[in-house]
Amino acid sequence: MFEMPVLDWIEGFPDAVDAPGEELRLGRTPLKDIHFRTVSSFSDADLRNDLSRLTRQAEGGEREDNLATVFAIVNEAISRRLGAWRFFDPLVDPLAEQSDLLVYHDLAERISHIPDFEWAANKWGHSGSTCWESFNRAVTPVLVRHGIDPGDRILVVTILFLRQRSQVELAGSILLPSCFYQALQAQDQDGVLAYRATDEQLLAGILLYQGKVVEMNAGEGKTIAAAFPAVLHAVHGRAVHVITANDYLASRDAEWLAPVFESLGLSVSAVLEFMDDSDRRFAYEKDIVYGPLREFGFDFMRDNLKLSSAEVVQRGLDVAIVDEADHALIDEANIPLIIAGESGAAPKIPVKLRTAIEQLVDLQSALVSDLEQEVENVPPRSKDYFRLLAKLYLADPDGKVLRKEFAADFKVLKRVRRIITTCRIDDEYDKLTGDLCYWIDNEGKSLCMTGKGQDIIEARLGPLFEDLTILEQASSIQANIGLPLAFRRKEVDKLNRQLARSQYRMHQVVRMLWGYVLLKKGVDYLVRDDQVVLIDKYTGRGRPDTRYHYGLQAALEVKEGVPVQPEPEVLGRISVRGFIHQYSKVSGMTGTAMSSKTEFRRSYGLDVVAVPPSKPANRTDFEPRIYASNQDKLQAIVDEVQVCHRLGRPVLIGTHSIDECDAISRLLTRDGIGHNLLNAANDMEEARVINEAGRFGAVTVATDMAGRGTDIILENGLNRRIADSYGVLTRQMLAQGAGSVTFRCQTKDAAEILMSVLTAGSLDCSLATSQHKGDTCVVVSSNARCAHTDTAPSGVSSTFSLNEQSTQDNTVHLDFGLGLYVIGTENSDIGRVDDQLKGRS
Repeated sequence: MFEMPVLDWIEGFPDAVDAPGEELRLGRTPLKDIHFRTVSSFSDADLRNDLSRLTRQAEGGEREDNLATVFAIVNEAISRRLGAWRFFDPLVDPLAEQSDLLVYHDLAERISHIPDFEWAANKWGHSGSTCWESFNRAVTPVLVRHGIDPGDRILVVTILFLRQRSQVELAGSILLPSCFYQALQAQDQDGVLAYRATDEQLLAGILLYQGKVVEMNAGEGKTIAAAFPAVLHAVHGRAVHVITANDYLASRDAEWLAPVFESLGLSVSAVLEFMDDSDRRFAYEKDIVYGPLREFGFDFMRDNLKLSSAEVVQRGLDVAIVDEADHALIDEANIPLIIAGESGAAPKIPVKLRTAIEQLVDLQSALVSDLEQEVENVPPRSKDYFRLLAKLYLADPDGKVLRKEFAADFKVLKRVRRIITTCRIDDEYDKLTGDLCYWIDNEGKSLCMTGKGQDIIEARLGPLFEDLTILEQASSIQANIGLPLAFRRKEVDKLNRQLARSQYRMHQVVRMLWGYVLLKKGVDYLVRDDQVVLIDKYTGRGRPDTRYHYGLQAALEVKEGVPVQPEPEVLGRISVRGFIHQYSKVSGMTGTAMSSKTEFRRSYGLDVVAVPPSKPANRTDFEPRIYASNQDKLQAIVDEVQVCHRLGRPVLIGTHSIDECDAISRLLTRDGIGHNLLNAANDMEEARVINEAGRFGAVTVATDMAGRGTDIILENGLNRRIADSYGVLTRQMLAQGAGSVTFRCQTKDAAEILMSVLTAGSLDCSLATSQHKGDTCVVVSSNARCAHTDTAPSGVSSTFSLNEQSTQDNTVHLDFGLGLYVIGTENSDIGRVDDQLKGRS
């Protein structure tokens, strides 16, 4: 948590983040220079002309340090197009709550129906003029005749002007005078339309321009921060690609910032999955292009396969600004982007092969059940007990008995792993796994068939694992010079074909077994529209454009009983790391980068810098809770949700699998709690679900996809409504006989909000600091007088009550919380995934 101003904060490390090859250095100067360049008196046309001048200078080879000027212009354009222009939509929340500004819309509506105005506006329209000044001269006499005050005319004229021009011109191209913005600011006393980029966003923009990876907390405005370097690069004549996590975010960000860029004379577009080549070529001609990583990468590879330069869609890879950089550049670094050609025939997988694999899996399941029964019958913590657990761990690492034993004592898992390692070193692995059909390496996520398993498969499919015998036969025939040469060639060729068939079938067996055992529906993939869709393990989103290769996808399709798709021919491939290296300049931003700074430096040569939050964080992180069983854990989650739902506090439950999502959903439905589901099975509903997740009483159950690229916005007045609910609950408990109610608040601010609600409801309450981690307590009693003390008396516990008539038995203790309540169902193997989920709050 940072509380010092960012200008003071950056003084401490100006030398540590210098960008090689750039003259710009961090320190007080860049931000002060940006603020020093006052452009608020400029009209929209002045801002555009100034940026055009800088662009022409760059084209002419002039390389002056224009960062501060460009950033100041962009900052002003953002404040206007994302702030002041909300004035023209009377339905937006800030304006709808400010009746003093709505009056100008009523005046404009009244004037627009006056015949004098209609005549003046039509005459102006036919004159061919398009600027605000000429429109103002044409209609001002009408406003004067109808008694519109001079102070109101500018705002009313501008509303009428925009209505006229928006019929034939895009909003981004409509330019307004500075006097409008000044008049609006004078009338907007409460600042409901104010929108200014923070110093932290400007600082992030500087770092992005320098080619850094920037870590910013969720909600700090990374999308806005990226706009500054994007414009500066565009001014310098560079093609800018802003790489997002998916189509939805690319479309959203491009649409949101388009008025800003277009008002400055820059063009913007988004490259999306459904576009054809002509649409893509048109999009890539824009100055700033948004799009998912896969679209940029696939277009790059497709362009390299085209025979004519006229067919190429991209105009080169120059600058990349990567959103969710840790996911794109690290999590997916080794996942290849593959261009597929025409598909051949679908792989033929015999029914008897599927049957053999299913029988093998069923037999292993029966063996696991027998082992679990044996565990129940042997003395706990005995040698046989640990050996059985080790065998179970190899047979089925996710078994219920193992989970129960490991949850009861984590040291058991360490002992089991030590036994397995010792057996491997002492060549006693066969003794440990000999009874199994196959064993699973849970650490490396791999699988190996035992001799017993091979015998079972060969009994059903014929010899498959005798490659050495066939090779020896071929070698013997080849070496027997007493046989005719033609005969030897014929026999060796026959044995080679037999060997190839055997190896292909053996490969199919391994892939089928892998698909049945290691890949789980709802975790690794889902079935949608008779197709197997893989799930991104880092975001929980479906990846319909991704397939397993070398027969594994076909194995899953057979397992799920959907049509087996042909395996396409691979025409080209490139890793994410290899593709990113094609750009001349790369920078990135994310909420979780510091933990991966070594990987960014080693793989991409990128430094990571954390930018402090603009405001102190209000989020409270609790310690993890451990439960003896999964059932106990799920019930505890539902109990928490019931309390929050009753009080109207929105809840987000983050899971790692669709199955767990569904399990929690069933429990919530059983208890009559309305909720939204968000996972790969319904990822098309992401925008709607996230939009509702911050509303009063909302409950959202989601996979990890809720932690990437989405901002959950809390509805206006949410905390007050939650606090009011606590007030109602307090009165109910006191009416039912509670002597006092003690609320444990995580922050002093939360305690003050609760106090204001309770005192407004004529309840006697007091503040006290508990001995439990220094939490602030609000104590409410039915009799005590209202008193305020900063600290409870020495030795008083967190259950202290000021009601002298109450006893410990009739004192109710509750936790008080505001905002979004995020519950993670389990820790991820990758800490950044958990951090992303926390960042939603």
